[in-house]
Amino acid sequence: MLANKIAIVTGSSKGMGAGIALELAKSGADICVNYCDSPKSALEVVNLIRYTYR
Repeated sequence: MLANKIAIVTGSSKGMGAGIALELAKSGADICVNYCDSPKSALEVVNLIRYTYR
């Protein structure tokens, strides 16, 4: 559905932002995970997207 689309999700390392990033990835979009002060959480979201939806 969102194949070949790129989504930039601010605050995507936690909470609603992470949920939105995961749903967009599930729908086929490539995701730019953005964070301010939670690199560990952001990496967890990136890995979840990478190994679950790619």
